[in-house]
Amino acid sequence: MTIKQLSDKLKELASGEPWFGASATSILQTIDQPNAGLPGGSTSGQILEHMLQWKRFVIEKALGNDEFNIVIGSADDWSKGKQYTTDEFEDLKQHYFTLNEQLIEILSSKSDRWLETIVPGKKSSFGAVVDGIIDHDIAHLAQLSILKRIK
Repeated sequence: MTIKQLSDKLKELASGEPWFGASATSILQTIDQPNAGLPGGSTSGQILEHMLQWKRFVIEKALGNDEFNIVIGSADDWSKGKQYTTDEFEDLKQHYFTLNEQLIEILSSKSDRWLETIVPGKKSSFGAVVDGIIDHDIAHLAQLSILKRIK
């Protein structure tokens, strides 16, 4: 995959017409219950914050911050038990698009060859991690689509 292809996928996911259905814009604008969730599961707000954390991880690594890390299962990964106000949730939604644009901008400054570089502290290349964050968003957007039906 090339930088252009990854950037195009990020744009399409955010506000285009992705092959799998609704874009992040169309999904997130319909969610108004930040604390909706199934018993024992994550809420809409927790899922969205988790998505932001991992997008931030990719951005930090792409910017050369080798020290930045998220331990899977840690409080940085999932904010279990956290309750969100409507305003906080709206801020999370906006931040999703800000981070998406930031990642696209960073990618535009990189070469296709950079995608082959191994992410510091990981075994995967930047290409795999950027492509993976797109898949990660798709999976969690699907969860959010289901949770929005819970009142």
